[in-house]
Amino acid sequence: MTQASSPSPTHTPDGASRSPARPSAGAQYPWPVPPGASTPPVWTERGFVVDGKPTDVVADAVGASGWTDDLTVFSEEHAGTDHPIDVASRDHALSGLDHLTRDDPVVLEIGCSSGYLLPLIRDRLPRATVIGADYVPGPLKELAASLPDVPIIQFDLVNCPLPDQSVDAVIMVNVLEHIKEDVQALRHVFRILRPGGVLILEVPAGPHLYDVYDRMMCTIGC
Repeated sequence: MTQASSPSPTHTPDGASRSPARPSAGAQYPWPVPPGASTPPVWTERGFVVDGKPTDVVADAVGASGWTDDLTVFSEEHAGTDHPIDVASRDHALSGLDHLTRDDPVVLEIGCSSGYLLPLIRDRLPRATVIGADYVPGPLKELAASLPDVPIIQFDLVNCPLPDQSVDAVIMVNVLEHIKEDVQALRHVFRILRPGGVLILEVPAGPHLYDVYDRMMCTIGC
């Protein structure tokens, strides 16, 4: 009797290591047809194929937003993985997943940026299909390269292309305050959530609690 060797670990955006290529149900997810394509994307567990051509990130049309690539760079230079507020936010978001009633959910993080939360979700829910989404394209290509077995998509939540009742949990941490049409964005969130689904939403409590970091972020992106 032989014993299979363990696969070499890969590194997440925050420097942690984990074993690669855990299977997901991403191949069965009803991906929408991107602009200019004739068929839905096919998830291969190591990226997408769109109309026969491989791509790391599936992009939909996007409109105006209060967030930019430059703001992403500023945020990560001043916070990254260990800013106390960001650590607390991630811990809170992960605890909200305990409300899910199935162990193989589809979990969508909107505003995933460079993906610090995505591997933590997968570690907490090993059988989940975890999807990362953001409005700005800048960090997504790099994220797709560092987490090649996580589907990464770009879209505007105000015009969300995802199908009705296709997601079990949506995570939005410090995202909604940057969307001018926030009510429309939330309508789409509730549209794509399955019955009994979970929305984990975090927004700033108010300017009276801002520190220097918060005030700078608001000056740039609000």
